Amino acid sequence: MSNAVKAIPEGSEGAIPYLSIKGAAEAIEFYKKAVGATETMRLAGPGGKIGQAEMKIGEARFMLADENPAMGFVSACAAR
Repeated sequence: MSNAVKAIPEGSEGAIPYLSIKGAAEAIEFYKKAVGATETMRLAGPGGKIGQAEMKIGEARFMLADENPAMGFVSACAAR
Protein backbone atom coordinates (compact mmCIF):
# COMPACT_ATOMS: atom_id res chain seq x y z
CA MET A 1 0.00 0.00 0.00
CA SER A 2 1.42 3.34 -1.04
CA ASN A 3 0.59 6.61 0.67
CA ALA A 4 2.43 8.69 -1.92
CA VAL A 5 1.10 12.20 -2.41
CA LYS A 6 1.06 13.63 -5.92
CA ALA A 7 3.01 16.88 -6.18
CA ILE A 8 0.50 18.14 -8.74
CA PRO A 9 -3.14 17.19 -8.05
CA GLU A 10 -5.07 15.49 -10.84
CA GLY A 11 -6.50 18.12 -13.20
CA SER A 12 -4.13 20.86 -12.04
CA GLU A 13 -1.46 20.48 -14.69
CA GLY A 14 0.03 23.65 -16.18
CA ALA A 15 -0.15 27.23 -14.97
CA ILE A 16 -3.35 28.30 -13.23
CA PRO A 17 -3.99 32.07 -13.24
CA TYR A 18 -5.07 33.64 -9.92
CA LEU A 19 -6.89 36.96 -10.19
CA SER A 20 -7.33 39.60 -7.50
CA ILE A 21 -10.59 41.39 -8.26
CA LYS A 22 -12.57 44.12 -6.54
CA GLY A 23 -16.08 42.66 -6.75
CA ALA A 24 -15.20 38.99 -7.27
CA ALA A 25 -18.79 37.74 -6.84
CA GLU A 26 -19.94 40.01 -9.66
CA ALA A 27 -16.99 38.90 -11.79
CA ILE A 28 -17.97 35.25 -11.28
CA GLU A 29 -21.49 35.94 -12.56
CA PHE A 30 -20.07 37.89 -15.50
CA TYR A 31 -17.76 35.01 -16.52
CA LYS A 32 -20.69 32.56 -16.28
CA LYS A 33 -22.90 34.67 -18.56
CA ALA A 34 -20.26 36.02 -20.96
CA VAL A 35 -18.21 32.90 -21.69
CA GLY A 36 -20.13 30.00 -20.12
CA ALA A 37 -17.65 29.54 -17.26
CA THR A 38 -18.56 27.11 -14.51
CA GLU A 39 -17.85 27.68 -10.84
CA THR A 40 -16.24 24.62 -9.26
CA MET A 41 -15.43 25.96 -5.79
CA ARG A 42 -16.10 29.02 -3.63
CA LEU A 43 -14.90 29.99 -0.16
CA ALA A 44 -17.02 32.91 0.98
CA GLY A 45 -15.76 35.30 3.61
CA PRO A 46 -17.42 37.93 5.81
CA GLY A 47 -19.72 40.40 4.11
CA GLY A 48 -20.06 38.31 0.97
CA LYS A 49 -16.41 38.72 0.00
CA ILE A 50 -14.85 35.85 -1.94
CA GLY A 51 -11.82 34.38 -0.14
CA GLN A 52 -11.13 32.08 -3.07
CA ALA A 53 -13.07 30.68 -6.00
CA GLU A 54 -12.16 28.30 -8.80
CA MET A 55 -13.72 28.43 -12.24
CA LYS A 56 -13.43 26.57 -15.52
CA ILE A 57 -13.87 27.65 -19.11
CA GLY A 58 -13.85 24.38 -21.00
CA GLU A 59 -10.93 22.50 -19.43
CA ALA A 60 -9.00 25.68 -18.55
CA ARG A 61 -9.06 26.54 -14.86
CA PHE A 62 -8.48 29.82 -13.09
CA MET A 63 -8.88 31.11 -9.56
CA LEU A 64 -9.98 34.46 -8.22
CA ALA A 65 -10.68 36.27 -4.98
CA ASP A 66 -11.69 39.68 -3.75
CA GLU A 67 -8.76 41.97 -3.27
CA ASN A 68 -7.49 42.35 0.29
CA PRO A 69 -5.35 45.50 0.59
CA ALA A 70 -4.53 44.74 4.25
CA MET A 71 -2.65 41.67 3.05
CA GLY A 72 -1.13 43.37 -0.01
CA PHE A 73 -3.44 41.39 -2.32
CA VAL A 74 -4.79 44.09 -4.64
CA SER A 75 -6.17 44.16 -8.14
CA ALA A 76 -4.06 45.44 -11.00
CA CYS A 77 -6.11 48.65 -11.09
CA ALA A 78 -5.50 49.29 -7.37
CA ALA A 79 -1.77 48.64 -7.70
CA ARG A 80 -1.20 51.71 -9.85
